[in-house]
Amino acid sequence: MIPKKQSTKWAVPKPKNKHSGTASKSKVKLPTPRKTGRPTIYSKDKANLICQLIASGQSLTKICALENMPSMSTIMNWLWQESPHREDFLEQYVRAREMQAEILADQIISIADDDSEDIIFAEGNDASGMTAIPKANREFIQRSNLRVEARKWVAAKLLPKKYGDKKEVKVDATVTHEGSEELKQIIRDMGAKYGIVRK
Repeated sequence: MIPKKQSTKWAVPKPKNKHSGTASKSKVKLPTPRKTGRPTIYSKDKANLICQLIASGQSLTKICALENMPSMSTIMNWLWQESPHREDFLEQYVRAREMQAEILADQIISIADDDSEDIIFAEGNDASGMTAIPKANREFIQRSNLRVEARKWVAAKLLPKKYGDKKEVKVDATVTHEGSEELKQIIRDMGAKYGIVRK
């Protein structure tokens, strides 16, 4: 006699949801996007503050990252979009940038003079045992050099006549160049060829 197959019942866990397998009908609350609240409408007080911060040496990127400050694109619109306040703000902004160049140039001296972390001490062995050996802090020196070069570059771009490497020299003179002997001979040969006699 062939035994009947025994049916195996697997225990299937019941969903905890009372709707037995269907998605919950209750609405899931998604987090609401945070409102940045960046101002876009021109404000004279805000423009004055921006220019004061620029004149004190702050970068526009850092200023825009501050709370309640307009974005970079908004400030660019204030500068270039035709509006009643554009000329005043543009003039103020240019003056602030010139003052910023002076601040950056002044910072170069302070950074170059700061040797507080030029030397670091590392453990080393000598005849008397463990001692601290002084060595150059290359990371600090390179970082200081980078800070100086960045400020030099920006100052040169903001005030090229004062801090730029190239100096414009106006020359009001007439220069006569007779040329080399070879060039003179070529001119004589061409003159002879075309029957032109030099007087």
